[in-house]
Amino acid sequence: MNPFGTIYPLTIDFDPIVIPFLPFLQREISFTSSCTATPEETATMLEFAAEHNIRPIVEIFPMTEEGATKAMDSLTSGKLRYRAVLAVK
Repeated sequence: MNPFGTIYPLTIDFDPIVIPFLPFLQREISFTSSCTATPEETATMLEFAAEHNIRPIVEIFPMTEEGATKAMDSLTSGKLRYRAVLAVK
């Protein structure tokens, strides 16, 4: 990350986050948190995504007990990437 950059963690965890303070202090990197974006930020993000044909990456599981179990197993094992969706087929 470049000096004076900002990290926006996009997750919520109830465990403490351990950050090696000195390397970030020396490069003046900031951490900023936010649970949600403003409506204006969301609109800007959606416009940007539409202009650049950016699409979400999702892994679809059937909305069944087995599908939900597979989705949770994938999540807890660390194999899930991006977004899991339970879908009715």
